[in-house]
Amino acid sequence: MPQSKGAAWKGSSLPMEARLRFTTTWRAVGDPPSKEAATISSVTITAGVRTIVQALQGPALEVPEVLRSPDLLPAAPGFYGWWSPRGALPALPHIPHPTIRDVSLLYVGISPARETSRQTIRSRVIGNHLNGNVGSSTFRFVLAALLLDALDLSPYQRGAKVALNPDDNGRLSAWQREHLLLTSCAGERPWEIETEVIAQLAPPLNSARNAAHPFYPVVRAARAEFRRRAGAASSPSATPRTV
Repeated sequence: MPQSKGAAWKGSSLPMEARLRFTTTWRAVGDPPSKEAATISSVTITAGVRTIVQALQGPALEVPEVLRSPDLLPAAPGFYGWWSPRGALPALPHIPHPTIRDVSLLYVGISPARETSRQTIRSRVIGNHLNGNVGSSTFRFVLAALLLDALDLSPYQRGAKVALNPDDNGRLSAWQREHLLLTSCAGERPWEIETEVIAQLAPPLNSARNAAHPFYPVVRAARAEFRRRAGAASSPSATPRTV
């Protein structure tokens, strides 16, 4: 595992005056947008995207660090990026980290995904990506789909969602602890520029807003096979595993 750079790094946060609130005065008063207002809004969004992208390419935390000290992650809205050593996932295209040798970008996420949610980067990463089941995390789901045979996973259908039994879920968590690195950046209303940030960083494991990525067909097929096997399983496997 590559060593993360910058001990006690707490993620990136935009200064208060640069927090990402992309509104324009014409919307507030109901008038049609002027060219000047539209230009200002466009420049502001572009600057915000650039700031987020640079932060997500900054120093990274290893998963054991995050689990030991959750306060290293912002308890605020914003973006986060998942990285891994090159080759940790077979056939994954290498989207290199600019400063950490042989580390590849996997996935970019936001929290919350909508204005009505109170989730933060910290609650999403700790509660869903690292400690949830596959039905509560898109990132955890796609990792399990790509590692289906490598980790000998047996997904099953639990209501409307796919799930893993505790043993399988534990192996997936162990893989995450060994292989993943995390970056983050706080910023208000992240859903408003999510598409632009994903377009700039080109994470291979994102499905939403990323259908043009060359790896998208692989992700789509892996997710479909994961769901197919879950649907074919009548209940979670209770067979003891031998080592």
